[in-house]
Amino acid sequence: MYYDKKKRIKNIILLLIIISIIIILGFFALKFFSNTKDEMIKGNGRIESRETAIATKFSGRLVEVNVNEGDIVKKGQLLASIDDRSLSADLEAQKAQSNEILKQISSVDAEVQATNSDIKFYKKEVQRTKILMKQKFSSQFELDRNNNYLEKNEAKLLSLKANKKALQASYQAALASIKSTEINLNDMKIFSPIDGVILYKLVENGEMLAAGGKLFIMYNPNDLYMTVYMPSEKAGQVKLGQGAEIKLDAYPDKIFNAKVTFIAENAEFTPKEVETQKEREKLVFRVKLTLNDNSLREAKPGMPGDSYIYLINY
Repeated sequence: MYYDKKKRIKNIILLLIIISIIIILGFFALKFFSNTKDEMIKGNGRIESRETAIATKFSGRLVEVNVNEGDIVKKGQLLASIDDRSLSADLEAQKAQSNEILKQISSVDAEVQATNSDIKFYKKEVQRTKILMKQKFSSQFELDRNNNYLEKNEAKLLSLKANKKALQASYQAALASIKSTEINLNDMKIFSPIDGVILYKLVENGEMLAAGGKLFIMYNPNDLYMTVYMPSEKAGQVKLGQGAEIKLDAYPDKIFNAKVTFIAENAEFTPKEVETQKEREKLVFRVKLTLNDNSLREAKPGMPGDSYIYLINY
């Protein structure tokens, strides 16, 4: 009987300890979650994208359009082409001109070789004539004639070398023109600069385009963000890289994880279209929250939603 009484007391003490622990844990949990609410700032906005405008470098008629709005494209994919027949003709003419210059250079090289042979020959003739004159077997007239031939060929050689140098400069200029035309020809084909989605198609096949005219607007679905406005009193508590959550109206049961990627350096007045929790709050800081993952392409530009920036370690 004494043993049973002692056992009951131990059980009561153990029960009281457990209850005390539960009360203490409940107190701290309540305090934690109540603090979490206070340490979280809510905002609202719309999903935005960094748009890329695709424009043409040259004017011309559009002869090929390969994409439509909403199409997913890869970097380097051909989007459209502009009529390049005129440039192609220019390129062929430039190549023909460069080939003609090469032929002229080859012809000059042959003349240089022949002239060098003549110079070598007349140098020997001058020396031979001098020896023969000492032996009274030749005359001054013969020596003067050989010297004259030698000087003419030496002058011809200088002229040929100058001509070759000019032809080589012309050839380099022709190669530069060819390279420039090839670059321009390549620019007549419009390639995608990024992996992304065609947001707007601004042209149709057959249209005449002005230089610099826009063809498409693209965006990267994996680089989306929401701009929110934070009360100035909380600005110092938000840091770059800090965690956040975004809930879109289109997906009320889904949380999109995000992080702070931009905080404005200066406060500004609250935009008219943005509602804040405190009506009297006039100065706010612009903050960008970039989505961590949108591989399923669920979030799209223009979707409204709410954001939650946690001001504690998240």
